[in-house]
Amino acid sequence: IVGNPPYDVMEKERGASSWPHTALSDYVRVRKDYESALGGKLNLFRFFIVQSLSLLRKDARFGMIVPLALLADISCARTRQHLLRLTSGLLADCFPQKDNPNRRVFLSAKLSTVVLTAYKSALHDLDSSAIHVRVYPWNLFDDPYRECKVLLSDVKMIDPENTPIPLVDDKAWDLCRKIHCAQAVKRLGQVEDYSVTRGEINQTIYREYITTDRKMERLLKGVEVGQYELNKELQQGHREWFDEDRFLRNENPKPITKKRRIATQRITGVDDRLRVVATIMNPPAYFADSTNSIALSDKSHYGLEYLVALLNSRLTQWRFKLTSTNNNVGTNELKSLPFRQIIFNDSKDKAAHDALVTKVTAMIEAKKELARAKTEKDTTYYENKCAALDRQINAIVYELYRLTPGEIALVEASNG
Repeated sequence: IVGNPPYDVMEKERGASSWPHTALSDYVRVRKDYESALGGKLNLFRFFIVQSLSLLRKDARFGMIVPLALLADISCARTRQHLLRLTSGLLADCFPQKDNPNRRVFLSAKLSTVVLTAYKSALHDLDSSAIHVRVYPWNLFDDPYRECKVLLSDVKMIDPENTPIPLVDDKAWDLCRKIHCAQAVKRLGQVEDYSVTRGEINQTIYREYITTDRKMERLLKGVEVGQYELNKELQQGHREWFDEDRFLRNENPKPITKKRRIATQRITGVDDRLRVVATIMNPPAYFADSTNSIALSDKSHYGLEYLVALLNSRLTQWRFKLTSTNNNVGTNELKSLPFRQIIFNDSKDKAAHDALVTKVTAMIEAKKELARAKTEKDTTYYENKCAALDRQINAIVYELYRLTPGEIALVEASNG
C-alpha cells in the first residue's frame, strides 16, 4: 500500500481563505514531535511522513508518493534527514517529468513525484544511512531507468547541512564524488574570497522605491541576466529603476551596490539546458531578490571572470542538475558547487586562471557586439566567435578539474 498524503502549502498569509492553515501552522510549531517537518514554507505532506514514521512498529513497511522536492529542496532537509535516520532499505522511485500531461504521474497536476518505500528501523546515525535511487523518464515502472545507491556520508561532502539526494546513475555519482574530493576543490561557500547572497532589494518590501523613471539608479532583475550578458529583450515583465535618494532617507545604505559583482538568475526552468546563468554587473546597481549576488573580496587574487567561467561552464550545468528538483537557484545550491581553487604560485594554475579571465572578457565584449549587429554577416561572425570562446572556456574548465575524455563525454551528453 502506497499512501498519498495531501500536498498543500500552509500559508497563513491567505487569511480566512487559508483556514485551517493558520491553526495548523501555529499548532505544529509548538509540538516538538513535528520539528522534523518544519523548514521554509510548511507543506502538509511532510507532517504526514513524520507522523507515519512515529506510528509504525519496528521493521514495519513505509510507503508514500510525495513531491520529488523531498529529496533535495532546502525546505525539506529536516524531513529528509528524519526519514533517513528512521528507515532501512530506503528506495526512491523518482518521476521528475512533469511537462507532458500524458506521461506524468498525475495527469491533472504539473508535479514531479517520488515513490518512497522503506522499513522502519531503530534510530541511527545519518552517516550510516543510504538510499537506493531509481530515476524514470516518464510515468511507468516499465520505462528504462537510471539508478544509484547513495551513501549519506558521501552526500555530506556536497552539502553537509542540507544533504540533497542526487538523481544520478553510478557513473555520474562517481564523477561527482571525484570532483568534490579533489584536493584543490572546495565548496564555493567555503571559499573566503567570495560572498554569495540573495539580491538585496525585496521587490515587495521595497516596492515604494521601485520606479519606471530611467533617471533613477539601476535595478537588476533576474530576467535581465543572461550568460555573459544582460538580456536586451525581456521574456517577461519590464525594466524598472530604484529611487536611491528616497530610499536612503528611510533606510541604511547598502555598500555592496557600489561593488562590481556577479549576478545570477534565481529562477530557471528545471528542464532548461542552462540552470546556472551568470554575468558581471558593473556598479552602481541594486540587485532585486530575483537575482543572486556574488561579491569578491578586495584582497583576493581571483578575477570575477574566473568564477563566471566556472558558473557558466557545461560542467557546472551538469553538476547543478544532479541535486536540483525545482526551478529555484538558491544561494545554498550555489554555495555547494565545487570551486576549483587556484594555486597562484603554480605557473600552470595561474596560466589557466588568467586564460579564463581573458576569454570571459572577450566573451562579454563579443556578446555586446552580437547584440549591436545590424547585418546577417556580422551576426554570424559574432555568433561563431561566442561559440568558439565557449568551447575554449569549457576545455580549460575540464582540464582544471582533471576530467578524462570519457568523463567529458558523460558531461557533454547530459548538456544535449
